[in-house]
Order: sequence, then structure tokens, then C-alpha cells
Amino acid sequence: MVYTMKDAFDFSGKVVLVTGGSRGIGAGIITAFGRLGARCVINYVADVEGRNKTDAERVAAALPEARVLQGNVGNPEHVGAMMERVRRELGGLDILVNNAGILQDRTIRKMAFEEWEGVLRVNLTGAFNCIQQASPILRPGGRIVNLASVSGQLGFFGQANYSASKAGLSPRDIHAAEVHDCFSISELLAYEILGFAPRGGAAKLLESGATALPAARRQFGAGDPACTMPVNPGGGLMGDGHPVGATGVRQVVEAYGQLTGSAGERQVPGVERFLTFNMGGSVTTTVVMIWGKEG
Repeated sequence: MVYTMKDAFDFSGKVVLVTGGSRGIGAGIITAFGRLGARCVINYVADVEGRNKTDAERVAAALPEARVLQGNVGNPEHVGAMMERVRRELGGLDILVNNAGILQDRTIRKMAFEEWEGVLRVNLTGAFNCIQQASPILRPGGRIVNLASVSGQLGFFGQANYSASKAGLSPRDIHAAEVHDCFSISELLAYEILGFAPRGGAAKLLESGATALPAARRQFGAGDPACTMPVNPGGGLMGDGHPVGATGVRQVVEAYGQLTGSAGERQVPGVERFLTFNMGGSVTTTVVMIWGKEG
């Protein structure tokens, strides 16, 4: 039997806030949550033409009982007022998606300080403001999702400000991972989808030894790459069999062992955040979870 995404996930009663949700990726995310039963909050920032408000209201109109809240995520007072309304009107928050971001592309030579600082204030400080102010109203089992970008690793012409802001929300903050490697191509695609490698760069990532355990790198003389992020320390499907279920129970067991320092010879030093990525139902369902230590 093949399960659809709606069968796999039910967010009924969950309160979801997506920043920058008036259009683009943010609108797509909040719409998906709404269709799966979530109580949606769409954040936008006011603009002179009023376009952002109009777009946010259009997204909300297609969802049941969705709320639209104006607020500049780069302004801690705006964020505080927004979170207070969520607490007062909805009783708390279950999922925060830090999606808001802006572009002001220009070479460093021509970039004004306001263009540099403005992008970092929204893209990076905005995420900090929302995380800090959402934490007190986040209900048990709540989740915070930060949207990163491959620009945080690669950098593109005229995007020094944007790349710097996204490097602060980087996939490289993950210390180890388990991915679904039923076929070699599946593993390579996972690296690129998750942002561990740029498009077409997964094979080079593997060749560098960055995804291997330190002992394996030494054994095969791969040297010490500048950035390492061991993947599948548990052996993947070849070593441990199928991850078991849509959430990848076997992967979660490995995450627990790594985070508690009880993984034995497979232990990755200094793991504080561990990612699991599983696929099921002929790739109709994908589940990504990031595990970490409290405190």
C-alpha cells in the first residue's frame, strides 16, 4: 500500500507560525500545514505598496481560520508582540518555521552598510529574535525549523551579505547524520537535498572523506578534510538493514547512541546535533528529524 503525505502526517490542532509566509516558499509551507489540519499563522512585514499584506491575506483566505500577523522579524519588539498574540489567541505555539529572508545583492565595493546590516538583521538576527521569543510559548513536543541555503556554503557573486546571513543557519551545524541509502544514487541525492553538498557535488563530498568516521579516513589515507560531518556511522542499510517505518526507528536509535556517547567504536566525537533522513512508500514520504541535547 502506498501512503500519501496526508495519510502520513496529521497536524490537527497544532499551531504553526511561518515567518515571511505571504508568498514563495513561506506561502507553500504554511499552505501545506493548513491542508494537513494545522491552525495557521501567516507573518508578513508591512511595505509601502501593501503588497505583502494583500498576498498574506490571499494565502489565509484559502485556509480555515488562518491568522495574519504583521511584524518585522528583525525588530524584537515586533516579534514579542506577535508571539504574545499567538499565546493569547491560540494558547501557545507548536511549530515555528523561520522562513523570512531578504536579498539586497550588490558587490562589496558598492554595498552600503545599510544593505549589509539589513540583510543580516532579517535573515539571521530575525531567526534569533523569533527563537528567543517563541521558546516561552512553545508547547511540549514543539519544534523550531530554520531555513538555511546552499549560499551559506558556496557564496555567489554580489551576495556577500546574504551568504553571511545564511552561513549562520547552516547545515554544517549538524555534527553527524543517518540517511536512507537504499541505492548509491539515493544517498548522493540526500546529501544535495539536505544542503551538505551543492548540486552535482555529492560525489566530491564522498571522495574527500568528509562523510567517513575519523578511523575510516585514517585507514584509507583520506587525510583530514577542512569540514567533516560523518554520515551513516551505524552502517546504513548495508550494516544494519532497513531503518524500520516512516520515521526510521533504527536511525533514531543510532542518534540516541551518538548523542549520549554510547555508540562504542562508531562514536563520533563531540556530537550535539544529529540528523536522520528516511524515505518510504516509493518516496511518497520523507521524514527529516534533527536531534539534540537539552541544556
